[in-house]
Amino acid sequence: MNVLTKIAIVVLLVVVLFACPVFITQAVVPANYKLAYERADSKAQLNAQEARAAYLALEAAKQELLDARKNSSDAVDAARKKQDELQGQIASLTGEKNTLQSRIDSITATITKLRGDVKLLSDLGEKRQAEIVEARKEIEKFAQYNSDLKKAHSVAVAQADRTEQVNKILREQIAQQKEEIKALEAKLASAGKAGVGADETVAAVATSDVAVSGTVTAIGPNETASINVGSAKGVQKNMKLFIYRGKNFVGYLRVGMVSADEAVGVVVDKRMDVMQGDKVASKLPY
Repeated sequence: MNVLTKIAIVVLLVVVLFACPVFITQAVVPANYKLAYERADSKAQLNAQEARAAYLALEAAKQELLDARKNSSDAVDAARKKQDELQGQIASLTGEKNTLQSRIDSITATITKLRGDVKLLSDLGEKRQAEIVEARKEIEKFAQYNSDLKKAHSVAVAQADRTEQVNKILREQIAQQKEEIKALEAKLASAGKAGVGADETVAAVATSDVAVSGTVTAIGPNETASINVGSAKGVQKNMKLFIYRGKNFVGYLRVGMVSADEAVGVVVDKRMDVMQGDKVASKLPY
């Protein structure tokens, strides 16, 4: 039911309410047609005025309704326009959201890849660190090996120098022994080839007047030996020292090289192999 229908019903109700008393009066009061006519005419005019007023009110209501419809239509148009604008903004925001989501997905994929790269680099770093540790161990091993080689080389060089010195001493002693042999041969020839025993020859060897006593500290090549006494204790080059072990005569040590605290010589006329720890002395203690 629209507004106009409601207004028409209201006007009819008003007319009925005003007409009902007139009809009731006509039915109850004795007939006075002129008075009744006048009253009815007045009433009709009044009703006509009221109907006119109601009509004017209805027209005003219709105009208000038209205005309201227009305003409502304008509001609807404005709302639709606003809705279209909002939908456009929503579409734009949706596009931006999709773009941002794509960027987020791309960044997430990049982060995932970077995490994988970081883990790979970390694993490689740990592997390289382990390799570095192993390399350092190998370097330390080679450094120790190199140090041992240097020490061995130094020892070998020292041994070679010592061997060269011993060879020099041996050559000198061989030359000296040849001269002594010649001298002894000359003496033997002049003495009528007098026999001299080996023990007597040992006893006749000249020694120093200085009392020397020491110990064999090392055995070298070519019948060489080192002792722990030197020039500070009276040892001299070409000196012959007795070598003994307990009460056993071992041989002689002809000194070829002397330092303050050590001497090196050649073992001659040995009766048994010289050993480290054997004693040496300028005179036998037994």
